[in-house]
Amino acid sequence: MSSNNKYSTIINNSTCPPNPCKGYEGSVKLNPYDVIGRLIPEKLIKETVGFVDGKEKKAIVVWGTNITSLVGRGKITNKESKMIKLPSYQYSVVIGMLLSDGWLTFSNSRNTNARLGFSQSEGNSMYVWYVFTILSPYCFSYPVYRVRKYQGKLLYTLQFFTRALSGFTELHSLFYPKGVKLIPKDIYSLLTPVALAHLIMGDGAARKHGLILCTDSYTIFDIVRLMNVLMIKYRLDCTLRHHTSTQLRIYIKEGSMPTLRNIVRPYIFESMLYKIDPFYSNN
Repeated sequence: MSSNNKYSTIINNSTCPPNPCKGYEGSVKLNPYDVIGRLIPEKLIKETVGFVDGKEKKAIVVWGTNITSLVGRGKITNKESKMIKLPSYQYSVVIGMLLSDGWLTFSNSRNTNARLGFSQSEGNSMYVWYVFTILSPYCFSYPVYRVRKYQGKLLYTLQFFTRALSGFTELHSLFYPKGVKLIPKDIYSLLTPVALAHLIMGDGAARKHGLILCTDSYTIFDIVRLMNVLMIKYRLDCTLRHHTSTQLRIYIKEGSMPTLRNIVRPYIFESMLYKIDPFYSNN
């Protein structure tokens, strides 16, 4: 299937810089209808704004467990925040994001609830939109396109934040008990196949003979705790490899890759399938 049939090109030069790759620095607020030069799957656009097959979603549900997008809906009350619960699938998605590149923060000293932040390079922008559609019921605004300098080079990323909710505050106590992100002690039950898939999509790196999990920011105790779950719960043959003298990464050996693919492939977004198969091409 050609890319023209599969995706729609969304261009709106009035809200975005005409060419963000030519020295532009700053941030640009985006929505599914004004992403310059990006290919957004039409299915994701419709899901983000609460439509299926061109019709608005309507169903009777328990409020707080299955809500549509709250993007642009204004502030919610503390009572509403406490009522909003992450269903099991979304909860596992967030766990996987936190194990990789996601983070939890309090926007200011007066805020008693935490919010989730997530950012990826522009090469993985499709994945950012994918997880945003999953978490849009908990978001206030659309992703922001950021351009910043790092070590003399311009970096292009797509980033979004959720609302500050009590559910994220509970997760903050698990991942940041002393202010620094770590692997929770209950990682055995938290690391579902969905969470593992999002850990790989965020921090996985396919190799010709296996897969690397980039666990650079964790201590050796956290890394071993995570690796033990991979070995015991999922029967994956793993070992540790030095990235630098002080940074360790988990290496899943080639012999375990068929097992790993069977576990996570149903939950891997198409643009990220190369993470579990270095020879995969979606062209």
